[in-house]
Amino acid sequence: MSNRTPRNIMLLQQISDSNPFKKAVAGAFDIAADLERDMESVRLNRDLSPEGRQKAAQGHLRSALRDLRDLKKPVEDFHSKTEELSMLTTTRAFGASLVSPSSMMT
Repeated sequence: MSNRTPRNIMLLQQISDSNPFKKAVAGAFDIAADLERDMESVRLNRDLSPEGRQKAAQGHLRSALRDLRDLKKPVEDFHSKTEELSMLTTTRAFGASLVSPSSMMT
């Protein structure tokens, strides 16, 4: 089992405290660490048959995916809001008199 904690701490320190998604990133690291720990425990459990190991591993994977999906929801909401705002803002169109005919040829 690898220890990614020092790397994760270093990455979290690079994120500004004012970033609203800093907790989400920390949560994603926790999900990955928990999944790694759970998969290691399944691998080391001698009481499970091969089929039992597979079912236990799939259960842990489903749980991690569910947690990631829940964690991703605020980010997706933020993205949809910013998309709406960007659609509302329009760029000013240049008038025909501002564009020279020579610039259209190149």
